[in-house]
Formats: sequence, C-alpha cells, structure tokens
Amino acid sequence: MSMWSFSSSGGWHCIDDLFENCKEDGLDEMLNFAGFSSTTAISVGDGDSGSFYVHVYRSYGSYGETKYEFLSCIEIGGTVDFVVIPSLPDLLDFLRQTIPLSISINDWRIQH
Repeated sequence: MSMWSFSSSGGWHCIDDLFENCKEDGLDEMLNFAGFSSTTAISVGDGDSGSFYVHVYRSYGSYGETKYEFLSCIEIGGTVDFVVIPSLPDLLDFLRQTIPLSISINDWRIQH
C-alpha cells in the first residue's frame, strides 16, 4: 500500500504506507503506531457529511529515518487518504491548497 507525502519544494509524492505494519484497527491506535498524536491539531470541513474534510495531526516522534511533523487525514466522499507533511512551512502551503476547496464545498452544500 502507499500514501502521499507533500512538501513545498518537492510537491506531491507517493510513499510507503506508515500504517502498513500496524495491527490495530482504530484511527487513534494507527496514529499512535506511526508516532502522531490522536488529538486533532486542525480540522476543517464537514466531517459529519463526509463530503470533504481535512484533519491535521502533529507528530510526537519520528518514523524510520524520515521525520514528518504533520499527518493529514483527508476524506473525500467517504474515502480517506493520508498525507505526511515534513514541516510547518510545508503544512501552511498544503493548507493553502486544501482549505479553500473544503470551504467552497461546505458553502455549496449549505446553499443547496
């Protein structure tokens, strides 16, 4: 399996899944396994409808040789994808790309 990595300098890349060897089923346990806090640092969008939302979790350690400071969980229409983000400047760039889309979708759902 694979997941995404995003950085301002490198863009989007497919990487090995951090959760691949995790034997746990729940999201909290999976986050803990990969070294991320299960408490959401940032949450944007309508998580109840599952249309489009972004949750960001902060690392409390490192995974393998590469340190990712943030992990984002993105749900689009019931499908969840994870994106690892190395640093705060990269996170801000990531949010510039995803937050406007989330807000637009929520505004559209409210109007219709």
